Amino acid sequence: MVTNSYLFEVTCEWRRWAGQRGKLLVLLLGFAIVCALLTLSLRFGQILLSANPGWLGSDDYFYTLAYQHEDGRQAPVNKVAVQNASELADVEQASWLSFSNAPLESSNWTLRDPLVAFYADNFFSMTGVSELPPAEQSNTVWISERFWREELQASPSVVGERFYHERVPHAFVVGGVLPASLNKLGNWQPDVWIPGDYLRFTTPFDASSETMVDRFLNAAPIYFGVFSSEKRLNEESLTERLRAIDTSVSGMSFASEGGVLQVYRGIELSPVERQNMLAQWRLLIFLVVALGVVLAFNTFMVFTSRFLIYQKDYQIMRVVGATPRYQLGSALFVAAVKLAVIAIVSLLLLLILETVISKHPTYQALQGDMSLGINYGQWLASWMLISVVFLACFLVPLIRVSKKELFDRAMGTSSSKLRKLGAQGNLALQLTVALVSLNMALTFALYQWQAMTDSSIEVSTQSLNVSQRGTGLAIRSLTEGGVADIDAGEVAVSFAPFAQPQTLAIEDPNLLPQQVTFDIHYVTRNYFDVLDVATFAGNEDWQSGIRINRRAADILGGNGSGSDLVGTSLTLGGIHGHAQITGIVDNVPHRGRARASEPMIYLSVEASAHAPRSVTFFFGEADRIAQALHTWLNREMIDPSFSETRSIAQILAQQDQAVNSLFISTVLISALIIASVLISLGYQIKARLRVDRHEYGVLLAIGAPPQSLLLRVLRHAFMALAVAVPLAVFILALITGQVQANSALPISFEPVAFILACFATLLLTMVTAMVPLRRILKEPIFSYLRQG
Repeated sequence: MVTNSYLFEVTCEWRRWAGQRGKLLVLLLGFAIVCALLTLSLRFGQILLSANPGWLGSDDYFYTLAYQHEDGRQAPVNKVAVQNASELADVEQASWLSFSNAPLESSNWTLRDPLVAFYADNFFSMTGVSELPPAEQSNTVWISERFWREELQASPSVVGERFYHERVPHAFVVGGVLPASLNKLGNWQPDVWIPGDYLRFTTPFDASSETMVDRFLNAAPIYFGVFSSEKRLNEESLTERLRAIDTSVSGMSFASEGGVLQVYRGIELSPVERQNMLAQWRLLIFLVVALGVVLAFNTFMVFTSRFLIYQKDYQIMRVVGATPRYQLGSALFVAAVKLAVIAIVSLLLLLILETVISKHPTYQALQGDMSLGINYGQWLASWMLISVVFLACFLVPLIRVSKKELFDRAMGTSSSKLRKLGAQGNLALQLTVALVSLNMALTFALYQWQAMTDSSIEVSTQSLNVSQRGTGLAIRSLTEGGVADIDAGEVAVSFAPFAQPQTLAIEDPNLLPQQVTFDIHYVTRNYFDVLDVATFAGNEDWQSGIRINRRAADILGGNGSGSDLVGTSLTLGGIHGHAQITGIVDNVPHRGRARASEPMIYLSVEASAHAPRSVTFFFGEADRIAQALHTWLNREMIDPSFSETRSIAQILAQQDQAVNSLFISTVLISALIIASVLISLGYQIKARLRVDRHEYGVLLAIGAPPQSLLLRVLRHAFMALAVAVPLAVFILALITGQVQANSALPISFEPVAFILACFATLLLTMVTAMVPLRRILKEPIFSYLRQG
């Protein structure tokens, strides 16, 4: 026997939900998801709208100077541009970073061309990082926490270890390990931090030729400028002023990689990722609001219906002495139990999502290895907002029921026109949200399908990157079958990894109205055969000239296949001079399938006498060829270092991870929204069928076909859908316009996707109506007439 009044109320509430506990579970889970996602939205907003990274220890305003390409990618500038920025008014300090792989060696460790961050002398002090190298030890270097953990086995003896560079006359001494927050700086993941003075030993000139070395270091575009100010500056004004200042160096010039000078707010080394995350954040906010609106309407309707159903129970309780205050207190206690369940589930979801997001590459590009963390103040604010909405949906119908007279006559089953109009408006709004969400999911699915079919490439092809201390390699012997156990044409070679093409700005007045930035790859002539890339124009046997992809052919004004460009001379500029286009190949997704249509130029490596220090090999049969390559390269290269063999499919999966994650999250939230809408629609249809049972019995008795009954059931849903379609088009136009203007995400209004979304919504609506109608049709007709 239950003697505790609170336990009695919970037991009664549990029994009242008999037969509809699944619906209650969906509502509580939905509000928990909204609470968790709203907390994440607030946390993301705090990160994305903050210009400075979390590792920064200064309160000054910081700005980054770099070149910006048309697609948003960054490229380094020369030192003259950084010096120009330091001379601007209101700029307190200026510093820089330069990233490059260096052939460091150690007596006790194997160092595989670590990525080195060369930093200016004032970088650590300006940014407020406490681990500043002692001034009396100019040869002190620092290693990242990730490099120390993954490559050096987290050995404490690494402090004091000596690293050697073949061109530096003395050894470097490891001073310590930097914080994990500095493991990633935007898209860069430096392993070793070396003072910038040692850049003098990396130029093509001897370090003793001070004039040529200084001229080279001033002119070379290898720096990312960072400068600070005590007050907020306008980035656009700074950009215009710096673009107007000459950055050339007399007697030294470099081929342009394209792009224009751009000042970024904060220390920004991953602008594309930030813009994409901002777009995802805006989409997340929209989906969270949409899901919250749908759940609020559903909750209000469910509680309104339940309070009307159990109105007699409340009247009986008042007859036996229960006061309105007691009834309200009991109802609030039950609501508090439900809110506690929402709080617990939302916290569990937050813990799971926080772990997943902290490991996501796009997040790490912005925050390094810093954990996302749960801001419990933001969670509390989100939960309180959810509580207010939930209590409003719970208390409004309760108060309306409690205000009725104790001995009021029984309520009829017919609704007023105003109530029917409100129900129709509610249904139209929910169907609008469902259409928008479903359209987004289908748009992503359509885009991914188009990306999968936009290029022909054998994704099972293996990729192996090898670096050496020297620069020589007999590439022609490899491609022509001069290596044991490797047939001619089985292995292709590239001077850069698959996903890291170089860039080149091209000006050719005969083919281009203005300067255009192209991606370029140096590859062997069998490259397209090994990767199974289709050739659309020109001889498939590549013997001379350059090859371009379909996107580049479109930019250069070619016809559909680009065949009219074959034989045309293209001015590449600089040391490349002029080159003849000898073939058009399919688009290869070097930067991921989401960006498969980047303009690309392929140059042959066969004419080069020496290979660079790092070379990438492509082949099909992994085990046999990989083993033969290792044997041959160990003999041909000077101290080679081998990367892990990866397939093209693995590389593409990593490149497209951000888009895939957005697609999955959109699908999951859209599915939850659609499920909520269908549950609400099914509940309305069931309620209407209960009210109109006698009418349907009469129609069946006079011979009305089931199809006409289905149309009668669906007429209100169809009317709501007719209102939802134009409203959804308007909302989608606003969303896609904002996303396209602020990011490179593949979101646009696709008529095909919207038509599919309309048909899918219509089909789901019909199925939702058919389920309760079929149950009614299975009952004897006389049961309807007798009840009437």
